Amino acid sequence: YGNIHSIYTGRLIVGFSIGLNSVIVPLFVREWSPNQIRGTLTSFPPVSIVLGLFFAFVLGFGVPEYNDQGVYTDQGNEWWRLTLGFGALFNVIRLFSFLFIFRKESPTYLYFKDQAELCEQTLASIYKVKTVKSKLNTLKLEREAFLKKGEDTFLDLLNPEFRRATIVGISLALIQQFNGINAVNYYSKVLMKGSPQSPFSQTTITILTNSITLVKLPTVLFSSFMVDKAGRRTLFLWGVAVMAVSESLLSYFSWNEMPIASICCLYVYLFGFGFSIGPVFWVYMAEILPEKGITVVLVTHWIGYFIVVKSLPYMVDYLAVGGTFAIYSIICLIGLIFIYLAVPETKGLSRPQIINLFSKKATKVVQAQN
Repeated sequence: YGNIHSIYTGRLIVGFSIGLNSVIVPLFVREWSPNQIRGTLTSFPPVSIVLGLFFAFVLGFGVPEYNDQGVYTDQGNEWWRLTLGFGALFNVIRLFSFLFIFRKESPTYLYFKDQAELCEQTLASIYKVKTVKSKLNTLKLEREAFLKKGEDTFLDLLNPEFRRATIVGISLALIQQFNGINAVNYYSKVLMKGSPQSPFSQTTITILTNSITLVKLPTVLFSSFMVDKAGRRTLFLWGVAVMAVSESLLSYFSWNEMPIASICCLYVYLFGFGFSIGPVFWVYMAEILPEKGITVVLVTHWIGYFIVVKSLPYMVDYLAVGGTFAIYSIICLIGLIFIYLAVPETKGLSRPQIINLFSKKATKVVQAQN
């Protein structure tokens, strides 16, 4: 049935594909979406990610665990093959849907390739006449700007037109990762157990761990419906504030060995993340940045992801759960201040309007919105 090298090779290919999708999917959705519901549509990919996590947790019940000696409890168990195959099945379905059902290029791509007539036909197949005209006008402005200055390069991100948007995007990526969300995703059992004196049985810890996605799913869905009503900035501020307070309390309760209160705070933290910087980061990033900027921000995002996942075991060993979440709460507080001072609202704005917004002085824009 193969060896560990085939698993490493497969994970490398999967990681490469995830990296491509993390750039292409937000762009593709942005190019299809009318301004009025762009936030809602761009937030659907994070919803699918949470659904994937939910299925992974459920399927994980069948995977054998290590015992106290570090040996699998059921070495003949082949369930892990099903967990990998389940993900492959969805990707096969997705591939065939693109090959035979969703075969149209995005309107932006068609317009920029001098296929204006086909672009209009594509827009007319899904939008009302009024929306089609508005979208074509926006594309016309974008193409005129493109022809005037040429294709963006990575060095263009340092120009005033994109510099502030790039700084904001990178900062939000770091805030999204360094608040500790993937520490919770990967080491939730360790965090749920808390200490050797934990009052919970192994079965209870497993159930609590798998309930994490049940908390995330409704909050991400809530975010997808609220992002075009409340706005991106509002959700950022409220969500990160909830995260900072809940992680501070989690740290306190953990230090004082109050496991039930700690777990309640963990769920509140997941709620705050789920309706704010978790999904809304992807919406905002796709709105404010050009293609090259999205690439830079997502490289930062995945580097942060790697650092958090690799650092958490050492942090728990040296700082315990309480100290670890104290650090995460401080990062959330810093992030909250940054969002309040530097992140403007983009709800309902067209692409040229957003570029113009970020070309202005940051403090003036945010003060006006406050």
